[in-house]
Amino acid sequence: MAACGRVLAERGWPVTILTKSSLIERDLDLWEEVNGKGGFLLMVSLMTLDEALRAVFEPSASPVEKRLETLRAFKRRGCSIGVAAMPFLPFLADRDGDFEALASRLAESASTSSFRAGSPAAGTAKGFLLRCSPRRLSRSDEPLRESL
Repeated sequence: MAACGRVLAERGWPVTILTKSSLIERDLDLWEEVNGKGGFLLMVSLMTLDEALRAVFEPSASPVEKRLETLRAFKRRGCSIGVAAMPFLPFLADRDGDFEALASRLAESASTSSFRAGSPAAGTAKGFLLRCSPRRLSRSDEPLRESL
């Protein structure tokens, strides 16, 4: 990724990166240079603030807190940052207050942009969770549990 970043910096092209990984922080100096020459936007995907849920659905992704720290590091260096609040998993990460809690945490990180994307995969997500961690489903989900 660093080699691509150097080429982009040389050309002065604007860059937007969307990632779930905090490893991008190891090239922060390079992305700061890209930002100064053509502009840079770091977008981080966050589906939930619930670390246990994140570990089930995004086991290889960076932990939530580490992603938020990465956003703050880029912001301190003058880069634009944002969050792609997705995928919002039906019945799992879209309960009352979930999106508001995420938005509140993003405001603390001074995110400059965000967007929320829904997921059409309600049955798939619900079925996966039933197999992996059925206790995560509340009693209000009983009718759905029976329909899957």
